[in-house]
Amino acid sequence: MPLSKRASLQAQRMMREAFMELERVITVSDRAQLKNLSLEDVQQAALQIEKQLAASQSLRNMRRLAPLFTGLGHYSQAIEVLCSGTPYLPWLWAPIKLVLKISADYIEAFEQIIKVYCRLAEPLARFNLFDRAYSNNIEVQNTLAVYYSDILKFHGEAYKFVRRNAWQRLFATSWGRFQRRFDNIFADLKAHEDLVDKTANAANLSEAKEMREKLEDWRQQEMAKLKKEEEERTSTEFQAVLSVLKVDEIHQIKVFDNLISEADRNLGSCSWILQQQKIRSWARCERDTQFVVLHGVVGSGKSVLAAQIATFLRALEGSLVAAHFCTYLYPESTDYNYIMRSLMIQIIRLDPELITLSYDWLILKKKAPSNTVVEQLLRLLVEAMGALAEKKKTLHIIIDGLDECDDNTVASVVKTLDKLVTSASSSASTLLKVLLCTQMRPERINDIRPSLSQLGITDGDVTALASQITQKADGMFLWAKLVMEYINKNLFYHRDEILKAAVSLPRELGEFYGRMLSQIMANFDERSSQRISAVLSWIAFAKRPLRLAELLSALAFDTKQEQVDGLVPAYILDRCEPLIQKQADSSYSFVHVSVRDFLQSSDTALLITEDESQRRHGLATIRCLLSGQQIFAPLYPDSERTLRVLCGLHGFHMYATEYWVDYLLASLEFDQAQFFDSDFFALSCRLAENFIAAETDCEAAYGSLSDTRLALIRQKDYRLYKMVKVVLLEQNKETIEVVSIHGAASHSTTFL
Repeated sequence: MPLSKRASLQAQRMMREAFMELERVITVSDRAQLKNLSLEDVQQAALQIEKQLAASQSLRNMRRLAPLFTGLGHYSQAIEVLCSGTPYLPWLWAPIKLVLKISADYIEAFEQIIKVYCRLAEPLARFNLFDRAYSNNIEVQNTLAVYYSDILKFHGEAYKFVRRNAWQRLFATSWGRFQRRFDNIFADLKAHEDLVDKTANAANLSEAKEMREKLEDWRQQEMAKLKKEEEERTSTEFQAVLSVLKVDEIHQIKVFDNLISEADRNLGSCSWILQQQKIRSWARCERDTQFVVLHGVVGSGKSVLAAQIATFLRALEGSLVAAHFCTYLYPESTDYNYIMRSLMIQIIRLDPELITLSYDWLILKKKAPSNTVVEQLLRLLVEAMGALAEKKKTLHIIIDGLDECDDNTVASVVKTLDKLVTSASSSASTLLKVLLCTQMRPERINDIRPSLSQLGITDGDVTALASQITQKADGMFLWAKLVMEYINKNLFYHRDEILKAAVSLPRELGEFYGRMLSQIMANFDERSSQRISAVLSWIAFAKRPLRLAELLSALAFDTKQEQVDGLVPAYILDRCEPLIQKQADSSYSFVHVSVRDFLQSSDTALLITEDESQRRHGLATIRCLLSGQQIFAPLYPDSERTLRVLCGLHGFHMYATEYWVDYLLASLEFDQAQFFDSDFFALSCRLAENFIAAETDCEAAYGSLSDTRLALIRQKDYRLYKMVKVVLLEQNKETIEVVSIHGAASHSTTFL
């Protein structure tokens, strides 16, 4: 039956949009329960629930809803003209039955829902005296349609609240957010309460329209205000959680971006993985192949493949991804607790409710993120993911580089992830799948085509060379890459020399690295060899990856000179290729973690040890800080200071400030007998002579920091002891100081 001709087109559109929005929210199975429900059916259902609760000794007075049902009855009569020939009318009351039925098993939530529904009766009470003759007034119809829209929005929020996964466990933390939304809808209904009469009594249509439009502007502003407040509150809570978990996401982003860049430079080298049957099955949003391990030998490109898989999944509508890459570049990334915290940060970012839940645990309840707490919270987060059961998405967790972790970490990661998969499966609310990439058990021909053409190499030769490299690489992405680097960097006179390269080069990476190192150091004197060793040492054992400016400055202060007047030239780094590579953020790393292993093995001609590297790096930091004390002193000429800074001589200063104490304490722990006679200790004492600490009682302020190494330093040099205490105290502060929405001050120490 067509809509009445007396119905406002604007009102019809508003009601249709509200109906369709609620229809999208409610699942198909639940919609079937609402079909053709009368107001009397809902009233009887409420009384039936009351009897059931009484039988379980949880009696609740459902007659509190009588004013709501009465108001809905009178309002439904007022909008009959607008609902004629549509399924709209029953949806005014039908969702109430569903919401009450679902929430009745959780009395605390049930009581709160009853209260908000009782409030809904207030703005509907005025329809008890509504003159139905006004129903044909176009402007009145537009106002009545706003009521319909708000009531259905009210039902939608209530339904989403009780139908989301693990909603009972989220009630305490989630109710506040929904209460604010209910309040916003209620305020809108109250604002339109008087507008019905004012519109009906308006002198003319233009006056009525003006009143309604003003109220509509206010309505939109209030909705925008609520949305902004929710976003700001969520952002504040997220930053607070981030500060407690202390996860530096920038590191993971850098690793991921570098892996994607690697894949982009070798187009087509990774697409095959997505065609593998097991990976395809794992990637599907179905309950099969939930736990997969991707094996590969050193250099086979597992990390690049993991990044490609993550990128592919993130482009799918039904998939959510949390990925973590373990790498020697960032030692914390191989720590079990850090891995779990990294996953947690990515998971809670997917849903504001999960952020609020984590905020409640970690901030309000002040639970320290220990292994036990993190594991418990992760299980709850996984169970609570997804707004509605029938509209859930699949969470794909990807962990790469487990072989870089110790055995205990590997065992803990596998055990925890297996529990998460089991927990998600048993709850039937979340679909979780895990991919582990580990070594437990390639071509870039087009880049060198110009030089190949000069040697008379044909397309057929290129195809044959590619086939040789691929066959000998046997899936080892890194080996294929190194062969291409070798061909690209070396000089060839004849066509046959290139075509035989893949056959003549060693298959083992260690032999390959040895050949590259020999080429790098060919005809070097002892001083040049030491300088190459210094470069490789900083890349292997720096506390974090150093950018170009930092690395050149670090190398300058690593020359046993306190007064550095010139920066190390960048071409020194070029000589170390292809063992090292420059990342997108200008930091340097090895082409693969196995290079560092090779340089520490007995097979290398240039042995680099961690202990010796840490000793030299510590001395470089203290020299840099002493130089900074002099250069940044007030009496130092401004022009010379500016010139040194612009030239990058002090690019290493922030790193030195951050890690000097770590090097100091590690050196003391490593060789206590020799430490107090070392240059490191003597230079550190010089640094402390000019350090001016805050005017506080040192022992009172820092008494909570207990370390036997500090006691030893205190006996030898109290000023150095006090300076180290200050630094350690600041390191123990929150790195992101947003632990409460009340705010906090931020402080830092630098040794200028």
